[in-house]
Amino acid sequence: MKALIGLAALVALPAVATEPVVRMTCHFSSPEGPKELTLAIDTVKKTVDSSPPLPVKIEDSLFSWQSGATTFSINRYTGKFLIGTSEQPELMTGSCAKAEQKL
Repeated sequence: MKALIGLAALVALPAVATEPVVRMTCHFSSPEGPKELTLAIDTVKKTVDSSPPLPVKIEDSLFSWQSGATTFSINRYTGKFLIGTSEQPELMTGSCAKAEQKL
């Protein structure tokens, strides 16, 4: 019986990335010209590095979060990066890639 309860608890755990913190560099176009943004998403705390940290929704194919009226999303398969609002969901678009750690 205890083994079944333990197995049920294991199956109920949500899937998360293999690394506790995913660091990415994102490039996107803005009205002022090309921009670069470095992000760190903590998959354990489910936050993105901002001040203060913002909650991130972590799905199989998507990271998404909101800051005020602005929504951010990153496709975890393609790296497509979207910044938008409810009126303009694709206000700015770009791409993200895993950031390389500098030694």
